[in-house]
Amino acid sequence: LQSCGGPLSTAFLKEIIQQCDDRTIKGLATFSLACGLSVSEDEQDLEQSLALLKKVKVEFADVTYDCPEIDHPIHSLAKECEEPLYRLNHLRLGMPAMEIVGKDVEGNEVRLSSHKGKVVLLDFWASWCPPCRSMFATQRALVKKYGDKPFVWLGVCTDDLKTIQGLMDDKKIACQNIVDAGETISQQWRVEGIPDLYLIDANGIIRKHHSGVVDRKQLTLWIDEQLQSLSGPQPPLPIE
Repeated sequence: LQSCGGPLSTAFLKEIIQQCDDRTIKGLATFSLACGLSVSEDEQDLEQSLALLKKVKVEFADVTYDCPEIDHPIHSLAKECEEPLYRLNHLRLGMPAMEIVGKDVEGNEVRLSSHKGKVVLLDFWASWCPPCRSMFATQRALVKKYGDKPFVWLGVCTDDLKTIQGLMDDKKIACQNIVDAGETISQQWRVEGIPDLYLIDANGIIRKHHSGVVDRKQLTLWIDEQLQSLSGPQPPLPIE
């Protein structure tokens, strides 16, 4: 139900919702349409998805459907709506970034909100992850490049403190990191694959989200766009 997407699926589901009189089918189609729209980067699609999920919670909460999963073969739409609603209310583009409070390797408290006024690249990662390690050089280069700019690369790492400290001592990583060994913050942000990157503007609003490696050129373009919005149009820094 949550994997339907694309213009053909959207049109088909809308037709079902408009024409079908069966309440169960209409509820399932409404939920499926909402889930398909929820992965869009278009603000109108996301607003429509949010409205449809709220509609499902009110009008079709008691609708159930069978599932092949042995542990919970019957799913209710009321329960199924909770996760996509959470993501839309807290993690979608254009929303204020949730507060993060943790400690760095030195035991100092770190708050995401303390960087308000700066562009923040929030990076969920771990040292055992090859794609994460492949971004170390990009991290070092961009931290250096934007050293005199209102920019922060903030890591949230699920390794233990000793491992992170070792990487910092060896100068493999160059940014401040919050130790998230218990994965409390990662779970709050619904991290499912790493690296998981969020670009947050100076007002604390989520502007970009990407799960997986992003190359240096693309990150530079994203960061420059947000930095330029702080002081008006300026020539971008050269891409190294």
